[in-house]
Amino acid sequence: MDAETVEAYNGNTVEIAPQHPLESGGARVEVTDEDGTKWELDLDRDGSYEVVASWDETGTLADVAVPEYVEDLLSRMG
Repeated sequence: MDAETVEAYNGNTVEIAPQHPLESGGARVEVTDEDGTKWELDLDRDGSYEVVASWDETGTLADVAVPEYVEDLLSRMG
């Protein structure tokens, strides 16, 4: 599972890196924005996701809201 770098509709460059499959049939993915903000998400087959962890732009574990563009990017993953 290779990381994919894409441009979000807001112009930011975002890396989506699949980590491992989940027993439920989905996958854990890591999403990193160009500003360093990062989210680890459990992605279900139906496209819904749950935030496992998030980090702010300094790399500190923090409760960072997932931007709206993430759902769009996840839906484009192949």
